Amino acid sequence: MLNSSPSTHFNLNSPTDCITVQGQTFYVKRDDLLHPIFNGNKARKFLYYLYLKDTQIKTIISFGGNQSNAMLALSVLARIKHWRFDYYLKKLPQQLRNNPSGNFKYACEHGMSYHEVTEFPIIHPTPESIILKQGGVGAEAEFGIATLANEINQWVMNQQIDDACIFVPSGTGTTAFYLQQHTQLSVYTTPCVGDSEYLKKQWHHLNIDTPRYPIIIPFDQHARFGQPYLPYFEIWQRLLEETGIEFDLLYDPVGWISILKHRHCLAKNIIYIHCGGVNGNESMVDRYNYRFTKSVIMKHSEKCLDE
Repeated sequence: MLNSSPSTHFNLNSPTDCITVQGQTFYVKRDDLLHPIFNGNKARKFLYYLYLKDTQIKTIISFGGNQSNAMLALSVLARIKHWRFDYYLKKLPQQLRNNPSGNFKYACEHGMSYHEVTEFPIIHPTPESIILKQGGVGAEAEFGIATLANEINQWVMNQQIDDACIFVPSGTGTTAFYLQQHTQLSVYTTPCVGDSEYLKKQWHHLNIDTPRYPIIIPFDQHARFGQPYLPYFEIWQRLLEETGIEFDLLYDPVGWISILKHRHCLAKNIIYIHCGGVNGNESMVDRYNYRFTKSVIMKHSEKCLDE
């Protein structure tokens, strides 16, 4: 059973901003503003559990990387719901263990219990526990993503926006897939982790009887996912300077490079989904500083610090 009004500071129906990038107009659905930490596509994917009531659940179990956005979101969800959160990850780098930072630091502060392993164990759920896959992949994710689609549909109708489409960068592609099931607008996406075939395989596993598929814009990966790549940092900083909006440093640079390159192929009015994740920028900027000279990479701009 779902609770219609959980006692949280979570606000659905995020605003949509109109911005200009390189002289071109775009709309940004600001899901980064849903909650200070529990926001973006991870909040949408886990919304089902936020609204869940009359349940025996006492523990969330998950696994993944040591700077995962999903890890941080689940730590906040568990704290809101007064559940335990057990997270399995590979052996931590000595520097991170000695000086916790980024999403790992904040997840620990929100009560996460972490377990370092050489291989992820096979864990069977109990009536009092749930196991959530990496990145929030699963049928329950549709609940929250459907609310996002409904908000966009209503906004487009209220604003009388013609010739519109939606763009969202993809990891597993779950957000793009379920968005397309709940809107008549075309949903475009670019793979940030794998390639187009990877996305198609992920969508096949979601087991929808008669799916409508998002349109994939292929992207020639210039760097391995999560690896510092100077052009990504440059467009991230340019977006911050031009729009005043801080985007994520993992997915959004790929998304915006793809949009700007293929702008002529898309609808006149593009609605870009801001998928949150900016809390992870702290550790990503540290990685850029480590790889490149500090004369090239600034810790944060004044706009970022002011926020």
